[in-house]
Amino acid sequence: MLIPVEVEPAEGFIARAQVALADSKTHVYVDTSLLMWLAAVGPSSRAVFIDWASTLNGRIHVPAWSVHEFYRHHQRKTQVNEIAEKCSAVEKALKDLKSLMRVYADGPLVPDKPEMSFVGDLEAAAANVESAMRIAQGWNYEAAAFEVIKWMNTHALAATRAFDAFASLKQRGGARYGHEVPPGFEDGHKVTNRFGDLIFWEDVIADASTRAAATVVVLTRDRKEDWFSSGLEREPSEDLRRLRGRWNPVPVPHPMLTLEIRTTANAALILLDELYMGGVMWLADKNRFGRLAAVTFGMDLARLEAATRPPPGIAERAAKRDAVDTLGLLEANRIIKAARADEDRAAVLKTIADLQGQAPEAEATIDSFTAESISAMDPADLTVLAKRLYDNAHLGPSAAATLARRLLDGIDKVNSLHASAIVGGMLVAAYFEEGVARATPVGQLLQELLEWRVDKGVDRTIGAVSRELKRVRSPALYRPSASTDWIDVRIDASEPVTTTPVAVGQIYVGPQGVLTDPPIQPELALSKMLGGAKKATVSELVSVIGRHHGIPLSILRVIDAEGDEERTILSSTGVDRFEPLRQPKRVQDEPLPENAPMANADAQPVAEVTIDVDPGGGVAPVETVSAAEAPRAARPPTAKHPGGETDEVPDEDDDLVDNDDLTDGEDLE
Repeated sequence: MLIPVEVEPAEGFIARAQVALADSKTHVYVDTSLLMWLAAVGPSSRAVFIDWASTLNGRIHVPAWSVHEFYRHHQRKTQVNEIAEKCSAVEKALKDLKSLMRVYADGPLVPDKPEMSFVGDLEAAAANVESAMRIAQGWNYEAAAFEVIKWMNTHALAATRAFDAFASLKQRGGARYGHEVPPGFEDGHKVTNRFGDLIFWEDVIADASTRAAATVVVLTRDRKEDWFSSGLEREPSEDLRRLRGRWNPVPVPHPMLTLEIRTTANAALILLDELYMGGVMWLADKNRFGRLAAVTFGMDLARLEAATRPPPGIAERAAKRDAVDTLGLLEANRIIKAARADEDRAAVLKTIADLQGQAPEAEATIDSFTAESISAMDPADLTVLAKRLYDNAHLGPSAAATLARRLLDGIDKVNSLHASAIVGGMLVAAYFEEGVARATPVGQLLQELLEWRVDKGVDRTIGAVSRELKRVRSPALYRPSASTDWIDVRIDASEPVTTTPVAVGQIYVGPQGVLTDPPIQPELALSKMLGGAKKATVSELVSVIGRHHGIPLSILRVIDAEGDEERTILSSTGVDRFEPLRQPKRVQDEPLPENAPMANADAQPVAEVTIDVDPGGGVAPVETVSAAEAPRAARPPTAKHPGGETDEVPDEDDDLVDNDDLTDGEDLE
C-alpha cells in the first residue's frame, strides 16, 4: 500500500479521468448518492447526463445494491420528505423571527424610515420565502424518479454477490470496520444498512474482475474519509477558478481501496464526485455537456451562455481593424517581393532550427511568438518566416505548423504591416513553388488564410499577390481577392448516364466548368478526392472543389440545389487541371506570307475573355489568349484540355503593382 504524499493538480486529474473514461477497458459504477442527486437536478440536466453516459458505450453500470437503496428511498419518498422538513423548519424560523422582531422594531431600526417599517420589510421578505417554499414543495418528484429508474434499469448489473455474502457479512464487515478498513466504516454506528457501502464495493470488484477492467471509475457524492484520502490539497488553475471559485480537493481514493482493487481485480481506481464529473464533461465538450456541468459548478445560465458562446469568427475579427491602420501600395509591393525572393535570413534560419530541436526547445520558441514580439520583428524577416512555416505546415503536423497557425491566429493583434507580412508570405507559399506559379494553391491553412482577406490592413497585400499572379499568367482558377461577392456554383447532371441519385456531369464555378472525363491523373478522380465515395452531397462536392482550387467556401453559393441533396460520382469523372496560358505573339513577330496586306504594328489576332468577379481577383483571371486556344468555359465539359506551356517569360521589370493603381505621390522602387 502506498500513501499519497502529493496530489496532482485538479486540471491534471480531470484530464486523466477524461482519458481513462475514453478507454474501452474502463468501466464506470454509479452509487446511490449519485442516483438521488440525478433525480434532484432538472430534466434538461438529467438528459445531459444520460447523453454523456451514452458516450461510454455500455461501460457504465448500476450495481444491485445501488438499485436496492434507491428503491428503498423511492418507496419512502426520502427526497420529498427532506424538502418538506426543511421548508417546515424555515417556516417555523420565519414565524419566530417575525414574532421576536415586532418588539425590537418599535424603535427606528431603518434610518430615514418610519418606525415599524422594518416589520413591513420583514413581512415582504417572508412572503417571498414562503412563495419559494411552495414552489419547492411542488417539485414533480414522480416524473424525475421515473426518468432515473428508467435509465437505471437499462444499466443495472444482472448479477450480485449480496445474497451469498449475507451469511458472513456481519463478521467480515465487523472485522473491517473494527480496523477502519474502507469503505463504509464511518457507517458502523447505523442500525440499518450499516454494511451497504461494503456490499456495493464487493459487487464492483467482482464485476470489474469478470470484465478484466483496466480502470474502475466510481461515481459517488460520498466524500467521507471511509472512501477518500484527506489532508492533501492544491490550488486549482485560474481556468478552473473562472468556472468555480472554490473547488473541493481532488478526490483521491483511500489507499486501502486502491490496494484492494489492484490486488483483487488488477485495476486502477478513480473516484469522481459530481463536481469533478462536471469538470470532465466540460473538458470533453462544454457545448454538449455544459448544461449539467454548470449545475455542478454552481454556474447560472447567463454565465453558462457566455462561457459556451462560440468565439468570434475570423471574418468578424478581421472586420474590426481600425480604418486608419492600413498599408500603402509600396509596402505591399515590398512584402510580395521579399516573399518571392525567399532569401535566407539569419533570424528565420534560427527560428526554423529551434523548431526542429527537442520538444521543450520547440515549445519555448513557439511560446515566444506573442503579439508584442511579432510586432517588433523586421517585416521582411516575418514575411520569409511566414512563407517557410506555411510550406512546412503543408507537409503535416509539426512545430512549424503549430507556429504557422499561431501567426495566422494573431493577425488581428498586430498592425497592418506585420499582418500583411504574415498574409503575404503565406499566400506566396500557397500560390508559388520554387518561383513558379502552381496550377492550384496548396496548404492546410489556406481556407483560414483566405478568411482574413476582408481585413483592411491586408487587402492591398492581397491585391498585390493577385496582380503578381496575373503578371506571371497563373493558371489558378481563383486569384485571392478582398471581395465578398457570391460566386455561383451550378451542378449539372450527366445526361448520358441514368443513376439514382443523379450523376454529376459538370460543375460550374461562375461560368467555368471544372470537371473533365476521364480524369487527367488518377489522383484527380473526383471519387478519390472524396475519399473513395461513390455518392456525395452537394455541400461535400462544393467543399472539395472550393478547397482544391483555393476558393473561400464562404462565398460559394449553390444554385438550383440544396446542400444535403446527394449526387452519384462516376468513376470516369475527374477534376480538370488548368495549365499556364500561352503568351500570344504579336503580328510583327511572325513571318508574313507573300502578298499579305500590311498590318498595324499594334494589332493582335486574339480574343479578350474576361470572367473576373472583381477587378482585383476572383474566378478565372483576365487573360489574352489566341483564338486557337479558346477559354475552357467554352469547351465541351468532357473534352480533354491539351495543356500547354508558357512560350514567353514575363519581363523581369514588370511591376508587381499596376502603376495606374498608385495614389498621388506614390512610386514603385
